[in-house]
Amino acid sequence: REALGDTLRMVEERPESPSIFHVFPIRIDDRDGLAARLGAAGVATGVHYHPEVPAQPPYAAGRSGDEFPESAAWAREQLSLPMFESLTPAEVARVCEVCADLLAPVR
Repeated sequence: REALGDTLRMVEERPESPSIFHVFPIRIDDRDGLAARLGAAGVATGVHYHPEVPAQPPYAAGRSGDEFPESAAWAREQLSLPMFESLTPAEVARVCEVCADLLAPVR
């Protein structure tokens, strides 16, 4: 989290509901573009929570589609960075470096 700094929107951690880090979700407007660029740099990503729960087939009947805008935004923007038990500190650093490089302002 520290190494990513403010380059990405991360899920807020709260003392009353600490993360167990089974996934490391971030939010970014151009999720698919970032996923493609990370993949080209050798960093695997995933998309979780898509479509959003209210759009899942058991719940979607009769919905207009705009009742849950935050849920829809989350599903549209969420990207999971690598997170697994054997991820090494060097691999974590590499993911953070690639993210920083890809998201740095063009100079």
